[in-house]
Amino acid sequence: MIQLATVLYLGVFTFGVIGYLRGFDKELVALSGVVLALFVLVQFQGFL
Repeated sequence: MIQLATVLYLGVFTFGVIGYLRGFDKELVALSGVVLALFVLVQFQGFL
């Protein structure tokens, strides 16, 4: 069976290639959205 770390590395590589093909600007916007979502989850964890 395939190891979980191998699946993780394949996923990171795949998303890296897709991000490279999309361009830096779009990836920066997507990354800032993810960071903002994590910030909101951490800050309002008690309310949710």
